[in-house]
Amino acid sequence: MNRQRRAQVRQIVRDIEALPGRIASLAAEEQDAVDNMPESLIDTDRYLEGQEYADFLQEAADTMDDLLSDDPGDATLWLVLENLRGTL
Repeated sequence: MNRQRRAQVRQIVRDIEALPGRIASLAAEEQDAVDNMPESLIDTDRYLEGQEYADFLQEAADTMDDLLSDDPGDATLWLVLENLRGTL
């Protein structure tokens, strides 16, 4: 593999490894937005939807983090990353 393709693989690995943090940041932003809604909006569809999105994003971040952990079990994404790292 030439230097240019190796650099591209390195960037892909970094991008994948950064996903849990990026998703968690979005979850935190959404949670902050929900937490700062006026009391008059609590229990409205808008509030509940925002809370649902925040929870979903945090769950996605946690799942991605688990998939990238050192003990992945059957985590396919971890195996893909290991294979990519093996090309470097």
